[in-house]
Amino acid sequence: MLCISHQLGCRYYLGGFKEEDCLPAHHALMNWARWDFFALESLLDPDGLRVMWAWCTQSKRHAEVDRERDVNAPMRGNIQPAIESLPRELNLPKDGTLRIRPLRELGQLRSNQTQEANITIKDDAPYALKGTSGDTMELEITFMVPSSSELGVRVLCGEGGNNSFTITTGSMRKTPTVGYVKPPFELN
Repeated sequence: MLCISHQLGCRYYLGGFKEEDCLPAHHALMNWARWDFFALESLLDPDGLRVMWAWCTQSKRHAEVDRERDVNAPMRGNIQPAIESLPRELNLPKDGTLRIRPLRELGQLRSNQTQEANITIKDDAPYALKGTSGDTMELEITFMVPSSSELGVRVLCGEGGNNSFTITTGSMRKTPTVGYVKPPFELN
């Protein structure tokens, strides 16, 4: 069940029904740091796929986020204060874990695709993707299980790699970090 709360934003419940009563077994928010995922809409496409999108606005609830640094610094002046989210596919496989991914039709918008493979990254030696720049891109990255305690990707960098937003993980952690945000899920 998808719903919104004016205090919490977009959220979902997983569970079942008994007669006409909803019996939720799991609940989670869809908001991220200072961005509210709000006023969601969803539909079933002709193939039975659940597609959803929502209005994204900057949150006014600063106290809810543990703030080690200003997450908006790399984005300031580059994005609007409110946007419509990209459509997402929702899938609930047999293991009962909600899967959310970009709508597959968004692939038609991709252009200038590049690929690098079999890259070895050494400790304390940053690797810059060759010929890759811009403020709108999609990265699909597969790491072998890292042996280092921390490994990450810097995005939204200025020239020379400054003002980046870092996504990190490592051998001793089950949860990635996105900037200063610790997402509400674990990696498998």
